[in-house]
Amino acid sequence: MERPLRNIRVSRWFSLDYVFDWLVGIAIWIFNAIVVFGWKPPHWPFRIPTSVVAPTDTDTGALQTNDTHNWWDNRYDFPHRPDSVKVWLSAMHGILLPLVVFIALFIKNRSLHDLHHSCLGLFLTITTSYAVSLPIAHGVGKWRPDYLWRLENLNTEDAHLSFPSGHTTLAFGSMVFLTLWSTGKLHTFNAKSGEMWKVVVGCFTWMSTAVAIGCSRITDFRHHPIDVFAGAVIGTLSGSLIYHMYYPPLNVDWSHLPKSYKREEAQSVELTTTTQDVT
Repeated sequence: MERPLRNIRVSRWFSLDYVFDWLVGIAIWIFNAIVVFGWKPPHWPFRIPTSVVAPTDTDTGALQTNDTHNWWDNRYDFPHRPDSVKVWLSAMHGILLPLVVFIALFIKNRSLHDLHHSCLGLFLTITTSYAVSLPIAHGVGKWRPDYLWRLENLNTEDAHLSFPSGHTTLAFGSMVFLTLWSTGKLHTFNAKSGEMWKVVVGCFTWMSTAVAIGCSRITDFRHHPIDVFAGAVIGTLSGSLIYHMYYPPLNVDWSHLPKSYKREEAQSVELTTTTQDVT
């Protein structure tokens, strides 16, 4: 006698493995906090004294042309401008915007499974991005483009944190994850015919905002182009890596579902077959 599937199928998608993932992410943020607040590198390669006056030879008074640092390098002599994208706006874009999209879909399909994996993926994407970028920024200590202005105005608190760009890292990490998530939900790459609107909605909409934030960091003289490029690479790699940990490739028929959904389904089918054999 065959037992109905509803009697034996039990949802087991949430396991202790996911609790461990959350805990690992929290531990990494503790590490990030230690880096930001507790680590002061003794010798930053780009560090200079608290004066913009070029060093002179003590005997002749002439400028020391063979000094390690080029004090008059115009790469660090740009004017100081207000941030076009404030820190709070960057956080809203990189954290709140994806969460609003995830919750909107949850209201529609009522899948706690998918909501959990979406939030966990976003959390680990941001965590991984900053776990890479923060130690580099504090270890390298590269000057910002407006460094000399900051030096003259005694505003050097974060003047050595130019490489890589933190705003860009967050923007690209979050938007790459959201782009992959959206294209998976829309079946952009497994459609039978070309549907350009899915590319526009799922890709260009989100990534254009990340590019705009990156460009603003250059035009605001907060970062050099290479700093923004490095932040974009770190964010892109982090978002791609974490997305594929929890979601399948974008060209499969079930790209809109977490990987664990298929594992649960396969286990249920196997359990059904075993029950039938026994009966």
